[in-house]
Amino acid sequence: MKIRNRTDQNDWLFGLCWSLAAIFCSAPALGEPGIVGLYVLQTANGKGLPAAVAENKPTGYQLEVTGGWVALGADQTFTWRTAYRTTQQSDAKTSESQGKGQYRLDGSVISLTPDDNSSALEGTLTDATLTLQADVKLVYRKGTEPNRKDLP
Repeated sequence: MKIRNRTDQNDWLFGLCWSLAAIFCSAPALGEPGIVGLYVLQTANGKGLPAAVAENKPTGYQLEVTGGWVALGADQTFTWRTAYRTTQQSDAKTSESQGKGQYRLDGSVISLTPDDNSSALEGTLTDATLTLQADVKLVYRKGTEPNRKDLP
């Protein structure tokens, strides 16, 4: 068994510190570790869920957002799902939209570009809150469990 002297130990420790620094400094290229995770929809247009986002009272039409989430991956990919309820007169039907793509973070500004070539979404990501402006303003919170009954 070889016993290392103090110089060998310092060299080894110095090398370890540089290796760890290189790993941590390269992490943003793979996605910011603090932002990776599941963000669950909390509000749509400032209203708690389910939130009516379109309606025509004379025809009895109403569109509600009932739930949703966005998952941000370490590899700068995202997946999302949003659930809806459409009511026409007294007939209610549920539906969902979903997709995946790539995201880019520049400070607190986030851009989500779907793989299906639909329009990119812009928003902000601050203090575990993801805010996106689609047809309506959607606010998500990181780390909360989605309501499974709201997601078909």
